[in-house]
Amino acid sequence: MNIPKLLSALLFPPRCPGCGQLLPAVPLLCSGREVPLFCEECARVFREETAVACARCTNPVSACICQPKELAAAGCRGSAKLFYYYPGRRTFCTSRVIFAQKERMTGRLCRGLAAEAVPLVRQICRQNGLGPGDVYLTYLPRRAASLAKFGYDQAEMTAREIARQAAIPFGTLIKRSRHASQRAQKALSYDERFSHAGTAFRATGAELPRETKMILLYDDIITTGAGMTAGTVLLSAQYGLPVFAVSLGVTYERKKTEIKE
Repeated sequence: MNIPKLLSALLFPPRCPGCGQLLPAVPLLCSGREVPLFCEECARVFREETAVACARCTNPVSACICQPKELAAAGCRGSAKLFYYYPGRRTFCTSRVIFAQKERMTGRLCRGLAAEAVPLVRQICRQNGLGPGDVYLTYLPRRAASLAKFGYDQAEMTAREIARQAAIPFGTLIKRSRHASQRAQKALSYDERFSHAGTAFRATGAELPRETKMILLYDDIITTGAGMTAGTVLLSAQYGLPVFAVSLGVTYERKKTEIKE
């Protein structure tokens, strides 16, 4: 029996991020089992939603690397993701998970989501003939206004945990420009998003390990692809290395303008 985990479960009872119901943590821990991320019903629904077929390549979305055309035009090698995201539609388990990690991230949720994303990283490495030491994981930083409101950067937290679980190098290669607009992406039009993203980020100038052959750029959600496109352009210019996008989800409506790599 893991006493620290048992005490944590007693003080902070874990809830399913898909529906919010309390999980039977104490009985599970007392019997020597781990507490799952989801309740049984949400686990089933989550698997169904990650198995939805991509409209372009017909692979399950979690095995698809299709990407927005703007991202491909920027030179990104592909976009690995777990599921489609349906903005504002919390009837989907995956949508509720996205809102949970944006608004009330916990260490348990962070570790669980990272565990789901680690196979994406391994898939990228395998398909490109790379080892764990050949890739470098970084992330798109959250707006200062959101950091002040919620107190954390969910992209940084999850990317750091993915790197730990996948045993790959991690670091901050991109920072927000000091004078960048603090308007939320959802408040901007399609054209405004790309215009805003082009000036929102700067390179930190951090050095990469000499053996790095590819940069993995993480963000929790790709909507228009404006942020990822700007990040790809920035990293490619700074380091002269290929960039591959990694995310939990991509907005469902984007599949109509995706291209197959």
